[in-house]
Amino acid sequence: MTEPVFERFTIIGAGLMGTSLALALKETGAVAHVELCDISPEALKAAAHRHAAHGYEAELATAVRGAEAVCLATPVGAFADLIAAIGPQIAAGAILTDLGSVKAVMARVAHPALPEHVALVPAHPLVGGERSGAGAADGTLYQGARVILTPETGAPRAAVDRIAALWRAVGAETRELPAEVHDAALAWTSHLPQAVASALAATLGDRADAWGEALFALAGRGLDDMTRLAASDPDMWADILLANREAIAESVEGLRERLDALVAALEAGDRAAARDLIEAGQAARRRYEAGRGR
Repeated sequence: MTEPVFERFTIIGAGLMGTSLALALKETGAVAHVELCDISPEALKAAAHRHAAHGYEAELATAVRGAEAVCLATPVGAFADLIAAIGPQIAAGAILTDLGSVKAVMARVAHPALPEHVALVPAHPLVGGERSGAGAADGTLYQGARVILTPETGAPRAAVDRIAALWRAVGAETRELPAEVHDAALAWTSHLPQAVASALAATLGDRADAWGEALFALAGRGLDDMTRLAASDPDMWADILLANREAIAESVEGLRERLDALVAALEAGDRAAARDLIEAGQAARRRYEAGRGR
């Protein structure tokens, strides 16, 4: 890059997502000084071992002081307390953004505590997975990623454009959506898969308690694919599920209707109905692959 998008950019949360962003910003030169903040000494030590940032800080007030932008990279359940703590310390004209998987919650908890002179530009990079912690950070994580921006009505256009430029600098592409549209869609495409993977793995665990570990020895590649997300961070995902609970409950109910239909088909010995479910799934998968350009 010829010049940085921000001179000083603070990331709060030295987990996989925050540390990966710090690495990317530092390596691309998108930010002149990346400050990484976490209340956990172990997390900061792990991030420092990766040389992820220019500076490391455990105190929130110190970390955000003088920053042109602050990014929350913690579980969404911590947002309210964090914003209440850093709001008075954020510089006039600064931008507050985040990496959370639920967007409406950001606006909901920010408004009571965020000063009017701070622009709110929530963001959600559609990346991640079952890994966690600074040790798993990857500076290329966001290359080719899609990042959804859900700027508040009235957010300065210049602030939105700077956050978009930041993401482009690390190889991502951005799209703007209303927060409620984002959350409704992600309930089906991201949050439901996580819930299903966790429920499936937990159910298998129950069965393994009765059958023993030999059950897992008989597992194939399909089970590995289906349960990969079950290894994800429980604290992070508990916060996400609760923050978007109404939309996720609707998606789970939609899945349950399909599963109930399958149980009915099996009990009735109805091959045609069972095949219809598999065929509908196959057709939807092909639509998904076509839509993703595969």
